[in-house]
Amino acid sequence: FTPDEQMAYDHSIKVYRDLKSVIDTAVQEAQIKAEEKGMAKGMAKGMAKGKAEGKIEVVLNALKINLPIEQIQTLTGLTQDEITKILLENKL
Repeated sequence: FTPDEQMAYDHSIKVYRDLKSVIDTAVQEAQIKAEEKGMAKGMAKGMAKGKAEGKIEVVLNALKINLPIEQIQTLTGLTQDEITKILLENKL
């Protein structure tokens, strides 16, 4: 290479490495953001499932001590249809 060709080559390598670094960083940040979003979604789903399971447990325990459906509705915030569905699913 001539000195000018060498300088042009070195410059092109620098530009390539700079662009690659920018792209790699953007990809890495996108992956992190996607993982955080997935974790948040999974946590919310897990919390909702746990809350629903807790209400089912309250319904079943309340029925064991013969609480009226109206009181179970007040305790859980569930409708009579939702409570009936829980009863049917648990064969009570």
